[in-house]
Amino acid sequence: MRKPLAILALFSLILAISCGGPIGTVKSAKDEYTISYFRGWKPVTEFKQPNTDNLEVVFVREDLPTFIGVKVASQTRLDIQQGHIREVTAEYAKDAEKKVPGYTLVSHEYKNVPNALGDERLELVFSAIESGQSYTIIQHIYAIIGKVLYVTGTYPEGDEALANQIKDIMESFVVAPKK
Repeated sequence: MRKPLAILALFSLILAISCGGPIGTVKSAKDEYTISYFRGWKPVTEFKQPNTDNLEVVFVREDLPTFIGVKVASQTRLDIQQGHIREVTAEYAKDAEKKVPGYTLVSHEYKNVPNALGDERLELVFSAIESGQSYTIIQHIYAIIGKVLYVTGTYPEGDEALANQIKDIMESFVVAPKK
């Protein structure tokens, strides 16, 4: 009886590793965070398009349009002295729809999460329509001293498999420990 269980356990472990584990990690230039990517996704870290100054890395798949995926951007904010997200986002949810025309704010909340290293992240969910297709945009906002970090995932509404992949990448984001 033990032999079939051992074979089943080994098969399950091999299946879990081959299907779901990250295949690589990207660190920010100043080691402020890490984020992982999974099979089928690739990181892009060099941008030639305009308006990509604050963009640090984008995770894309070759079979999807480039706006579907996960983007990590940062913004220097010298008014963040303690490294807490509430220092700079009190009005962010209210202003979010005005800042990005075509986005409709669905929800926003602060969440205590381990990957914020003892702080909270602000999680916003938007909906948008592009060329007749509905999209969901999830944005996680983190703070460190002097900087805000934005992790944004976009996927077609109703595509749960793709949504789960994007959420896995977003959840792998970890703020580096404070020195």
